[in-house]
Order: sequence, then C-alpha cells, then structure tokens
Amino acid sequence: MELIIFRHGETDWNKEKKLQGHINIPLNDHGVSQAQELAKRVQDKGIEIIYSSDLSRAKKTAEIVAELSNVDIVYDARLREKTFGKADGLNHKQVVEKFGAESWEKFRDCSEDTWDFCFAGGETRRQCLNRVLDVLCEINEQKKFNKVGISTHGGIIRALMAHANILGMGTVKVANCQDYQVDFVKRDTIKFK
Repeated sequence: MELIIFRHGETDWNKEKKLQGHINIPLNDHGVSQAQELAKRVQDKGIEIIYSSDLSRAKKTAEIVAELSNVDIVYDARLREKTFGKADGLNHKQVVEKFGAESWEKFRDCSEDTWDFCFAGGETRRQCLNRVLDVLCEINEQKKFNKVGISTHGGIIRALMAHANILGMGTVKVANCQDYQVDFVKRDTIKFK
C-alpha cells in the first residue's frame, strides 16, 4: 500500500510555537491556504481515500484535500498528535521553565533512546507510534486501497520516520502541509520515498 502522509496546515499555536497535543486548535487563514496548495500538489497522485486525525486542524486539511481529489474521509482518533500531558499548551520557554532543558531536549530528540520519554500525564513516542501503526496495519489488511492519504500531525510523521530509520540522531522539522510518499508493507516495513 502506498501512503501520501501529510501534516495539517498552520494554526495560531504553530506560529506561537505552543505544543498542541490533543487540544483542538483550528487552522488559521494561512493554514487554509497551505491546505489548498497541498490539495493541488497531491490531486493527481491517485489518492483513493483519506484517513484523518479527528482533531479540527487535521480534519479541515483532509476536507480541503478530499474535496479537490473527490475522495471520502475516515476519521480516526488514533491518528491524533501525541498528547503532551502537562506540557500541552506550553511553548518552548515555558516547557524549559516547568520541566527543565533536559526534558525539552529529550522531547525534540528522535533517537531510539528517547522513545519512552514523556511529560507528566503525556504519551511516549513509542505509545504514539504503536497506535498509528495499528491503524495503518488495519487499512493495509483490508486490501481495499492501493493509495491512501493520511492527514495527521508533525509528531506522528517524525515517529514514523524514526521507526523507518531515516532520521538518525537528533531532531527533524516537519513543515505544515508537507507531504511524504511512503510504501507500507507491514508494521516493520515502512519506506519513505
């Protein structure tokens, strides 16, 4: 199965560099424009259906893409961004003040030794990755679609990249409405093109 995975458009909290997690923040006007540009980029890529996070920023992005591609959308809460617990709604400075600089570095680092880190009340990258892989395996096992759009979040995309061993050490930035083509064979075989 081929996936076209894309991050949602910009929100005001993205501009303010706040951790959104499961907080339902809508796209801003620029985010809507980004989603419209994304829709044009992927329109001819043969997407047959879109699976989307149920958070409004990913939903609206999926709706804009689906309308231009004339496909249906399935919403699934397991495609949500990971929850950051007590760090939800905080920006970089506030996270460092509340949890310390080392916690911020562990949060941003995508190397395997940080996969079990989380803020108090939050979710680890490993937990987040496992729920997303569950969804992708279920879609793949249905054998209904060859090319599936996935409207999701930056943390989800980084977790999938880390799982596919294309990150190496450190961090990676996933821009709003950036899209990736991915071959999904099975849980342990994911290839970013």
